[in-house]
Amino acid sequence: MNVRFASHMRTGVSVLMALLCLSILAAAVYPWFFTYAQIVDGYRVESALLIGAPQLVIPLIMLPLLAVQLYGLANLRRTFAAAARGDWFATEAIDGFRRFAWSTVWMVPVNIVQKSATLAYVSWLDPAMKNVIAIDIGSGDIRSFVLAMLFLFVAQIFAVGRQIDEDARSIL
Repeated sequence: MNVRFASHMRTGVSVLMALLCLSILAAAVYPWFFTYAQIVDGYRVESALLIGAPQLVIPLIMLPLLAVQLYGLANLRRTFAAAARGDWFATEAIDGFRRFAWSTVWMVPVNIVQKSATLAYVSWLDPAMKNVIAIDIGSGDIRSFVLAMLFLFVAQIFAVGRQIDEDARSIL
């Protein structure tokens, strides 16, 4: 049962990684298909401004967030690989989950900076909205931060569970 669960979880992580890659691809291709104005953080931007080389810069702005997400998912995969072997409290599993939790924490400020950088870049391109920059911390960012803190708490529980497991093994 544990091996089957871990296999499903690995598949789920792979699907999430594929969805992240597809979302970056969609962000890169989107302006080529629509000529209507699009909204970037509440500002209307003509899609014609984002065709060509400027269109390639926005995925580059999104790259740090994607890198942090992929790093976290790769470490979460290590946790599931250890679980597939039946060793939930292995050092590899706990360290992998702890790195995943910290990458989730780091995704919050990186996401805020990424949104601000995207808006600054688009405002630089659009003469109608010159010199617009906004740093937006919304309820989604706060929710992500609370979830990240929950992941750190669970990682600490795993570490304590490992100590209890080591104590139980030394007694037996």
